[in-house]
Amino acid sequence: EGCAAPGALVRRRALHLICCQPMPQSSPALARCRRVPAKLETMLAAFVCGDEMERGFGGEGDSELGDTLNNSPELLRRRFLSTAVSAQLGAALVLSRANSASALGNPFQGLTDECEVDACINRDRRILQRAGRKFTIAQEFDKNGSKSTGSAVWEGDFVLTKYMETDFPAGFWKGKRVLELGAGTGLASMVAAILGASEVLLTDGDSKVLELADKNLKANLTPDEAARIKMKQLKWEWAADPSWKLEGGGDIDVVLAADLTYYKDNIPPLMRMMQAISTTPTLLLLTHTIRPTDGDSMQQFYSAFDVEKIASGPAFDGHKETFLYRMRPNASKKMKTAEDDGCKEGYVKNKQINLCV
Repeated sequence: EGCAAPGALVRRRALHLICCQPMPQSSPALARCRRVPAKLETMLAAFVCGDEMERGFGGEGDSELGDTLNNSPELLRRRFLSTAVSAQLGAALVLSRANSASALGNPFQGLTDECEVDACINRDRRILQRAGRKFTIAQEFDKNGSKSTGSAVWEGDFVLTKYMETDFPAGFWKGKRVLELGAGTGLASMVAAILGASEVLLTDGDSKVLELADKNLKANLTPDEAARIKMKQLKWEWAADPSWKLEGGGDIDVVLAADLTYYKDNIPPLMRMMQAISTTPTLLLLTHTIRPTDGDSMQQFYSAFDVEKIASGPAFDGHKETFLYRMRPNASKKMKTAEDDGCKEGYVKNKQINLCV
């Protein structure tokens, strides 16, 4: 029988190939596999990646093997993945093997939503589960060398959307009016709509990023869900004008902000915008991932908001360097300006070192 059918021996051979382990030489039943290792590896990788099977081996019985496997590519793909997961293969081994043969792609992409330190931002897409739904999120971070931070799903997005799903009582989101700042791919806005928000304002300062978000909305939501999301270009510096008001009126119940604090200089305009769109009851959910250049930049939020810093719970599994700041406006707190402490626009005085930061 050997490799003539998509059964246990073929799956065993595939696992050894993907894991870079040598093929056992002791079983006579595997002799046929050993005769065509390179071709078989190509065929199996094609199955896992969902591509069409290569036909036509040279040698006795090889065309039969190609025909047999070609007749059930999805069956072999499912059995292969099932075997790999049940065997608890290390993700590092699998991805290392897959990345070493870029022409074959990554056969395990989509099995998990976890990546090490935003390592997956260069992928064309991300696949994850949120709010009982499978999301396929298109990314364009590396497309045409744009490197737009809004064109990818970051760790902060994972934490924020998981927190939205797991850390609120049933029905919390129903009827809420939600605004997302720096929405990027639109993931958090989509999760809010699925969880029951009556209106979601998806905003970003980059018009090209809004086009990507629109693409993701159409690919992942029903028409009814998509109709509850309105997209709008919103630049944070607009809030520096005291007369600026958010178009459309009405109070915002929840403000979402995922990983928008990677540049220290972004924080003062972000804070001003948060204050401009919020009222006292507004709940602001901001995620921040620790980076070497942070310093004490996040302390600025304590000057204008009541802040609860959260670092534990289901949302943080696998994301130990990311925190969530749960905030509400405090009318008694006044955000410092350049005139208050003699610092130039966008900076505040750090009293410990007596410098503007």
